[in-house]
Amino acid sequence: MECLKEISKDGYENEGDMFYARTSLDMLIRSTELAKTYYILESGKKMYGETPLLNCVEFVIEGLKA
Repeated sequence: MECLKEISKDGYENEGDMFYARTSLDMLIRSTELAKTYYILESGKKMYGETPLLNCVEFVIEGLKA
């Protein structure tokens, strides 16, 4: 997780949430464990707040839980 935190700082200031969204979606595709995907998403929300992109990814995860 520390690596993702450092990599997200390399982009533009307003696209940090995009790194967490992409990583969450990638984990969702590669793993059957939704808890790991949700953990990555929550880490992004702690750093960047409730952005529309992170909320969209959360809706996808919630839709798959049901």
